[in-house]
Amino acid sequence: MAFNYLSRRRVRRGWFLSLPAVALAVALAGCGGPAKAGETGDPSASAHSSQTSPAPVPPQSQTACPVRPRHFTCAMEANIRKVKRFLRTQPGVIGVVLYDRDTHATWANANADHRIPAASTIKLALTTDLLLRNAAGAIHLTPADQTLIDKMLFKSSDSAATSLWSAFESGSFLTRAQAFGMDNTIFTSSPPFWGNVYTTARDLDNLMNYVLGRLPTSMKSSITSRMQRVAPIEQWGVWGAGRANKPGVKDGWENDSDGPDGYWVTNTVGFAGPGKRYTLAIMDNLGSVPAGACGPVSDIACYKTGITTLSDIASLLFGGHATLHPQVLATP
Repeated sequence: MAFNYLSRRRVRRGWFLSLPAVALAVALAGCGGPAKAGETGDPSASAHSSQTSPAPVPPQSQTACPVRPRHFTCAMEANIRKVKRFLRTQPGVIGVVLYDRDTHATWANANADHRIPAASTIKLALTTDLLLRNAAGAIHLTPADQTLIDKMLFKSSDSAATSLWSAFESGSFLTRAQAFGMDNTIFTSSPPFWGNVYTTARDLDNLMNYVLGRLPTSMKSSITSRMQRVAPIEQWGVWGAGRANKPGVKDGWENDSDGPDGYWVTNTVGFAGPGKRYTLAIMDNLGSVPAGACGPVSDIACYKTGITTLSDIASLLFGGHATLHPQVLATP
């Protein structure tokens, strides 16, 4: 879909990402904003990982700090504090949920239950629903349908999602999604459509944990292996945890042009760490950012800020890598 700067019509997740010149990354890296409600920490500290990333923490370095039930390791608690300080410098409304599948510890920030357009992250729920119903014999997925699922997860294909939705889905989708822990997810259109869904970071994290903890082994492996081998268009957000942590990711992004200036929503959900130990969901709604706050073309510049912010959060948590600001080109 082509992005039209003048008409500012609604544009959904169909963009191709390519690395820009280093100068562009440096120019945009300083985009800041108001502090987030409920966050604490040193407001003078800026932990933007595009400039400074923590060193990866090997498991053996955590032995000095005993692991307690329903608590994070000391190393992860320290990284969470870095993220809290970082969030105070970022624009928009950002919801974050981190879960440790070994100790059952959860960190959810003040906006974890704030509804934000789901964008393409809902394709993970759509995939889960389709595979479960196919296994139960309620529907029959052909090899062509399986190819469409691959396209949804590999490069976030909108046309693939729409084809699958038209063939197999309806408003009952969200009734089934409640079993995934998505109790606060809603449709915003009639008739219901996958592209018009609001959800929360907590619901997305619940979904990821359902996939990892409740699905049959073969089905779980099918989904997670796809999430670990995504196209460059999806290599941000949880992907920022870094190769050593073997992340899997499903990202979502959209331009919402309902307002006079338009704004971007950037979301990510996935897993990282040994044995897929951690799940992470982050949603960033830049609708509250004043026009021009991120650059001369606020919607495009804030899109780049949004996806870099999500990558930086993952990098701070896991000692991964910073992601350069991408360029935006029309795609599938």
